[in-house]
Amino acid sequence: MYSGIDASFVIKLLVLLAVTVIFIFLFQTLLRKWLNVEKPKWFSYQHVNEKHKKVDWITRGITVVLTIIWLIITLTMENGLLFGPSFPFLLVIFIPGVVQVIMEWKYAENRNAYLATAGELVFFALLFTVLISTEFFGWFG
Repeated sequence: MYSGIDASFVIKLLVLLAVTVIFIFLFQTLLRKWLNVEKPKWFSYQHVNEKHKKVDWITRGITVVLTIIWLIITLTMENGLLFGPSFPFLLVIFIPGVVQVIMEWKYAENRNAYLATAGELVFFALLFTVLISTEFFGWFG
């Protein structure tokens, strides 16, 4: 009989999340200090101008539509997932991230802003790839 979530699973998950957040925060802080770029506010949209704001919301809408299409295709498939379970997560993170990099490159006052954002995206992609490919360092395998 199923008795609920194992306490060791919750502890491992919390440790993994804490370490991941710390790595991302440290990398972001050091990179932005090195490039002399202002630190963005947490969980806020950093639109460079009104054009960026419009393009960002269009991009987010397209991302939602692509995620829904992925979900429908995946649910109708007999043999598993299309592109794996992390695909919608990647869509939601990387498509708007690439738009952010392009808009900062074209319009930001500080020319290093796009380098910081691009560096953060690459770091996040590497970290995400390592976590997925190692099955979270074997903790949840």
